[in-house]
Amino acid sequence: MTPTSLDTAAASPVLSPAAGMRFRVGGMDCASCAHKIETAVRRIEGVTDVTVNVQGGAVGVRHDARLQGAAAVQRAIEGLGYTASLD
Repeated sequence: MTPTSLDTAAASPVLSPAAGMRFRVGGMDCASCAHKIETAVRRIEGVTDVTVNVQGGAVGVRHDARLQGAAAVQRAIEGLGYTASLD
């Protein structure tokens, strides 16, 4: 019997498609700052990708269903001494 796409999806541990959010970050002004933020955010369960734009003062976060809301990301950024707000 050949599995259908429905059968494959049911057996697969893949969660919902990645979603994204963007944060305005204050106090980030160099590559070292960007690296610290990227590293901290990547460690959060459910985060699948992080992009940091130093000049634009922004952090983009792609995530799956394991990440519930923006609070964990905001806490991680603010815990490093930067300001963060959902854009």
